[in-house]
Amino acid sequence: MNKFEFSRKATSNKQKLTALNQEKLKAVLSFFSSLHENGEINDKTLEVLILYAYSIFVENQVEILVEETLERKLMTFLRSKFETNS
Repeated sequence: MNKFEFSRKATSNKQKLTALNQEKLKAVLSFFSSLHENGEINDKTLEVLILYAYSIFVENQVEILVEETLERKLMTFLRSKFETNS
């Protein structure tokens, strides 16, 4: 796999994971909103749940970026080792 292919696949994978993460966040927020509208949770509980959902969303996004960066660095390192040994 050449550098361009790896970069393109990583970007595609990142976009898919980000989209999935966003869909999950929207679904959770919708669920919390429906619980609030039905009177099953109060304003304060809704606020806490929303903050928690957003913190999980941000954590997932950071994990995606860190994983992508580590993969890219590892591939660069391995390529440099194999190129110098060839």
